[in-house]
Amino acid sequence: MIPRDLNLKDALFRDKPITILISPEGDFSIREIKLAKEKGYLPVSMGRNRLRTETAAIVACTTVAIINNG
Repeated sequence: MIPRDLNLKDALFRDKPITILISPEGDFSIREIKLAKEKGYLPVSMGRNRLRTETAAIVACTTVAIINNG
């Protein structure tokens, strides 16, 4: 697992388009992480707790909505 020091909420900017990649349970492979970074994706965390893939997507979308509507 790759450590991610930047929290999702701190990486968001109001009204800026965003695409979020949610890893499968067990995380992305090192190769997938490298490719995503090469394509401009920024690795972020949603906290210390491990979330199921389905839950992570809901939390990510809710976080974006809170930032955009705040």
